[in-house]
Amino acid sequence: MITFAVENKLDILEFGAIGVTENGEEVYRNSKSSEIISDGFEYLAKIQYMNSACNKLYATQFLKNNQLEFVERIFIEDFEFNTRTFYYATKVQVIKNILGCFVRTANSITRNTNKERNQKMIFDIKNVIDLTMEFSNKSDRTKVINGVILDERIGFLTMTLLYSLFKLNIKKNVRKKIIKELKIINLYPVQTKIRDNKKNMFKIIANNEFIFNMCCDIKLFSLLKNIG
Repeated sequence: MITFAVENKLDILEFGAIGVTENGEEVYRNSKSSEIISDGFEYLAKIQYMNSACNKLYATQFLKNNQLEFVERIFIEDFEFNTRTFYYATKVQVIKNILGCFVRTANSITRNTNKERNQKMIFDIKNVIDLTMEFSNKSDRTKVINGVILDERIGFLTMTLLYSLFKLNIKKNVRKKIIKELKIINLYPVQTKIRDNKKNMFKIIANNEFIFNMCCDIKLFSLLKNIG
């Protein structure tokens, strides 16, 4: 894999990965390949793949030349990092080899019931939205594909935030605060079409604030009742 990346002078090489339970049961498999070498945003437009940084090789000199580092101590840092790396990348390719294995644990962030951790997740996603919007505003959007990809990624993040408010049983006062902040920066209701059918379906509910809050309240009430 390293030889392939070096010989083709790639900035980023993406490879396949599987997800497994703690018992070793496979729950998903992502594997794609392409002989075409693209620049970063053209690659994102053509190949819908994983947002993780753990299924990619990055050329060290490419990262250094563009001063690309992770934002530390936040959740979903991979998404924010990859928005910047793919923007600057001029040579990206994908191979089908399954070289990554992600274990889904019972204590993962999406399954964790720790209120403080879940609330941190919510505000970290909002932080990543703000960072991505700041980067978008400073970026060269004269190239049409740049604007399309940046807007789509911001839309995807916004829907991820709204879905997390629902899934993680976040209290109403926090939900209202987040939605108010999204309105201020013109991200709610979500207008961007996302290349994720499930999120586009959820958007129908999430974009109606009254129905969205009602669904969240019913879910939270049911959870509290079951705990009781």
